[in-house]
Amino acid sequence: MKKFLSLLLSSAILAMSLCACDPAVDDVPKDETESATGAETTPHGIPEELDFGGSGFNIAYMRNDNDKMLDLYYVEEYSSDNMAAAVFSRNTKTEQYLNVDINAFSTITYEELRTLFQSGDDIYQHYVLSGQNNSTYLIDGLLYNIDMLPYIDLDADWWNKEVTDSLRMGKYTYLMVSDYLITDPLCMYFNRNMITDNNLEDPYAMVKAGTWTTDKVMDMAIAVRNDKDGDNSYYGDDDIVGIFTGDTYIYTGFMTGAARFMTERDENNRVVSNFANEMTYSLLNKIYRLYENPGSYRSTILPEHKADRDTAGSAGDFANGHALFTLGMINQLETMATLDGFTAGVVPFPKFTEDQDRYYSLDWTGALAVPSTIKNKELVGAVIEYLAWESGNEVVPTYYNKLLKTRYSADPETREMLELIFDTVYLEVGITYLLFTGFTGCTYICNMPLTGSTSYAAFFRVDKKDVKDSLEDFYAGLDAIELQEEASMNP
Repeated sequence: MKKFLSLLLSSAILAMSLCACDPAVDDVPKDETESATGAETTPHGIPEELDFGGSGFNIAYMRNDNDKMLDLYYVEEYSSDNMAAAVFSRNTKTEQYLNVDINAFSTITYEELRTLFQSGDDIYQHYVLSGQNNSTYLIDGLLYNIDMLPYIDLDADWWNKEVTDSLRMGKYTYLMVSDYLITDPLCMYFNRNMITDNNLEDPYAMVKAGTWTTDKVMDMAIAVRNDKDGDNSYYGDDDIVGIFTGDTYIYTGFMTGAARFMTERDENNRVVSNFANEMTYSLLNKIYRLYENPGSYRSTILPEHKADRDTAGSAGDFANGHALFTLGMINQLETMATLDGFTAGVVPFPKFTEDQDRYYSLDWTGALAVPSTIKNKELVGAVIEYLAWESGNEVVPTYYNKLLKTRYSADPETREMLELIFDTVYLEVGITYLLFTGFTGCTYICNMPLTGSTSYAAFFRVDKKDVKDSLEDFYAGLDAIELQEEASMNP
């Protein structure tokens, strides 16, 4: 992932070369050390003599949006579409270098994987897990200890070591993040024309100066609201609101952006809850300012904005130029480039205060894993490492360039923001492992101030038992799994 900037700059070259190349990918030389862009890359450490005789390598995708995301990982034939061509090239080069046959399968369910685990069938060799409930896969014994695989170098540029380390709950590694994983972090979009028209401070300048904070966002959202028809509803066709969004779960980005994490590590390096404290309450009170100032936000999900569900495209809709901000995911940048009437900018979620050391961009994408039923460690380790390496060479820069198409292609500030957002990706353990179990309430805590409630302490007192029980159950299962690991390593 450290190759981002140089590869991003050369991604335009890649796009042109992929469009011009012949559909058949040439044989890949064993001493390959350059990406498709022609840029020199750090060589992988996979031996030249490896040959797996055409063995199958099957990848199962357990994503909420399987069909959409699968296109970003696997295509069956060459396409003139740049992203599809890069994916096809990456997979084909991996197949040729290692003599394997890569296949992908979507709509895979936990029940199916559990059945395969019980039978011991080596059907799949790799998992792309969703961003929720992954603890079930781990403590039920479905995941392999990645530390036991050869060839995988978690210190290499094409791995996100920081995130992978943060997902290590015990002694061993079961979830990982590499350039193969197409991440989709949360971000904020803003109406650049409205910034100028209202003489507001430029968010790009604030992000670069380190002064982009929650208070600044709230101040701006409150400042721009305009009930033009005077009916005190902010539902009029010409009314202006500060923040417009759909599902309020996305306000969780403010928590992570402010370094208010759901968990921390205790003296034994075990994950414990870290949400019920004054700093969290202080941030929620900042969000509460939106509720105190009608028109500073609208959501189609909250009960008091119920009418919005039947007025799609009405005032307050960011796409119609009637909102200063909208909260979303980075994959929407491509759509933002097509909006008429104004130019949209993109920034990370803000810091809590200016002295916070960095920005954090919450990602719900999920993680990579390996089935516990694999039979050939050499095959699995080599293919995963090569896919990660080759993804950093061409798929990742093509993906970024796809997001930056058209309006943003010659916009260095937006490119800089995109780089920053991807470089500050952060996965919440409470979401990645335990969403829809004990940490569900923590994930949606930002809904509380938006509905006018400030009973944060009372909420956490009720939620505390679910969190505690979930973590105890998880670690009991993890301890049992890791004892089995140790026994197998020291028979």
